[in-house]
Amino acid sequence: MKSALIYTLIRQFIFFVLFSLFPLIGLSNLSIKLSIDGINNQALQNVKNRLTLQQEKDSSELDVTRLQRLYEQGPQEIQEALEPFGYYHAVITPSFKKTQTGYNIRYQIEPGPLTVVQQITLSLLGEGAADLDLQQLFDRFPFKSGNVFIQIDYDAFKKEVANLANEHGLFDARFTTHKVSLDTKANTAKIDLVFDTGKQYYFGDIQFIQQDETFALSFLDRFVSFREGDLYRQTAVVELEKALNNNENFSSIDVVSRISQAEEEHVPIDILITPRKPFAFNIGGGYGTDTGLRSTLGWQWRHLTSTGHQLNNIYRLSEYKNSAEFSYMIPGRDPVTDQLLFSTGYVDDRPPDRDLNSKTAQVNASYLQGDPLKDWKRTWTLSYQDELYKDLDSSNRSTLYMPSITWEMIRTNNRFNARHGYNVRVNLRGASNDTGSSTSFIQGDIFGKWIQDFDNDNYRVLLRGEFGASKLDSLYALPPSLRFYAGGDNSVRGYGFQSLGYTTVNDEGKEVVEGGSYLIVGSAEIERKIIGKWSLAAFYDVGNAIIRLNDPLKEGVGLGIRWQSPIGPVRVDVARALSEPGWPYRLHVNIGPDL
Repeated sequence: MKSALIYTLIRQFIFFVLFSLFPLIGLSNLSIKLSIDGINNQALQNVKNRLTLQQEKDSSELDVTRLQRLYEQGPQEIQEALEPFGYYHAVITPSFKKTQTGYNIRYQIEPGPLTVVQQITLSLLGEGAADLDLQQLFDRFPFKSGNVFIQIDYDAFKKEVANLANEHGLFDARFTTHKVSLDTKANTAKIDLVFDTGKQYYFGDIQFIQQDETFALSFLDRFVSFREGDLYRQTAVVELEKALNNNENFSSIDVVSRISQAEEEHVPIDILITPRKPFAFNIGGGYGTDTGLRSTLGWQWRHLTSTGHQLNNIYRLSEYKNSAEFSYMIPGRDPVTDQLLFSTGYVDDRPPDRDLNSKTAQVNASYLQGDPLKDWKRTWTLSYQDELYKDLDSSNRSTLYMPSITWEMIRTNNRFNARHGYNVRVNLRGASNDTGSSTSFIQGDIFGKWIQDFDNDNYRVLLRGEFGASKLDSLYALPPSLRFYAGGDNSVRGYGFQSLGYTTVNDEGKEVVEGGSYLIVGSAEIERKIIGKWSLAAFYDVGNAIIRLNDPLKEGVGLGIRWQSPIGPVRVDVARALSEPGWPYRLHVNIGPDL
């Protein structure tokens, strides 16, 4: 004890002599080099987080007086930072050295022996003791006899238990005993934990509260996955709120668990709903090299009925394609995941680089299944399609009764401007002469896109691929809307929109792109952020629409510039068609979500 006191007095005297010569000198222009040796990983990081000198060494307000105080208190802070990792006997040797440019401060640490767990007593009591999730959590207690005792893991376990109990409706739960007995001489720990869950709570009366009677209770009740008397689960409440917020019928949602008003452990649930305005209108315009100038006009009757039926109408006009669509949506038994959609539409398609125009009328009945909270959807559709088109010098008409199924998953941090994520889409459709169609065919295609950032979001890699195949008797029997084509902004850049495919020559000696029964497209792109929302891109695309799998593919390469807008990147690319004589240039401009 005396030697420690003498050591402290000598150290303080040295500092007094050293710093009394410079009482008013600040350290803002001097270098303070701080070294912490002898430990690593989480223990080292915790020491740095706890050490005040580490936090203030670069401060312009740090003077010699405060430097001395921070240096002196360092060993105590280090000891406190090491104890949560089982080090209770660390030996910390500080050293201080003045240099020509500043000060070198070093803490040499000998962590000493670790504290190990000698004995464990765990008890789970109360009505929730039979809860399987709680039992499994206690079975995963992070310590066994002989393990190193780490205070951080012990505290994290207690917090996880308390959170799980609260999520499972055990609102009276508490640790009646939570004791760690440390023997610092023997370097051992004894753990005694008793968790009393108290009474189990249940869902009580579930009440929807509306400003008016816009929606029928029979419709709203289909959003709720739990019933009065079910075990209370907070995740079910959160999922209900998310599901209602994701539904476009409602402008605001508030799901309130009135725990303080529980009677006989039954918690009333109030769901406050504010509907959106019944009508919505959409007017837009833009430009893309695939579409030319374009405009959009749409309107929606959001709650046509009190059971959530909707009416939609949208018109799209562009230089190369006009369309109109009218649809009627009926929520399914589970309105979160299921919809029944009836639609009819008309498309006048005039691609500038394909010379194969078509006019298509279609009537569809679709059943949509999907979970917006899990990012997937599946669509079953039965379509009647009537298409008029001119193939070479003959006019043709296709009539198809066509079932199809589409499955799609999109997972990303942000669909519009993704740092990472992927999109996978699979489609299968077909028709048969036996059911009244003008031709028989089976067709499938799969599309995938993957995005990943790296180097702190300074770079992005984008990979894209698509493969499609058709089984049919003749390509000419398939209408243009169902044939495969390649080329364009989102296909093989360097070539016109849908300009790649099997080519024939008409009676006038002009080449006509007939499309293909197979589609192969691949793309690799890298982006480099330059400033703010601007970035540069380099890419390589390859692909074609072909009638035989060994037919040659077309290549394109180029550079582009990107600007991140609120509705997705604005992309301007200059590409060269490597498979064409002279490698001609082509400009591509488009805007839209990454995924």
